[in-house]
Amino acid sequence: MRLLTSRNVRREDYEDIWQEAILAAWNSIQQDKFPGEIKLGGWFIGIFQHKATDYFRRRSRALKFETPTPNAYLEDLTSRILISEALQKLSKSRREVICLHLQGFSTSEIATKLNRSPGRTGALLWEAKKQLRKLVK
Repeated sequence: MRLLTSRNVRREDYEDIWQEAILAAWNSIQQDKFPGEIKLGGWFIGIFQHKATDYFRRRSRALKFETPTPNAYLEDLTSRILISEALQKLSKSRREVICLHLQGFSTSEIATKLNRSPGRTGALLWEAKKQLRKLVK
């Protein structure tokens, strides 16, 4: 467990590694591959450590492919600047609505936050999206 917490492994991934280790141990026992001369706990910890090592290998390979290229970084930066400039061209009410929407708030939550009716908030959001599409093209 310390091996995984020191490497900032998410709880879901830890549980996956744990499950893989249990399954591997079970399969070994079913196939009579348990070495009887060692303790069960030590044997299982060894399996768990191997599964954790496999996890880190897979993760490092995946990260190599996720590293953005300079062109991808430049495209992302250009898109961010374009969107930021487009947002500044929206009216204050449309900008507020779209920014809250992009932060994950629902239409009813935005309406409550801005002290507006849900109907008007939905209309503002629709107008903001429509205007943003035009500005970004």
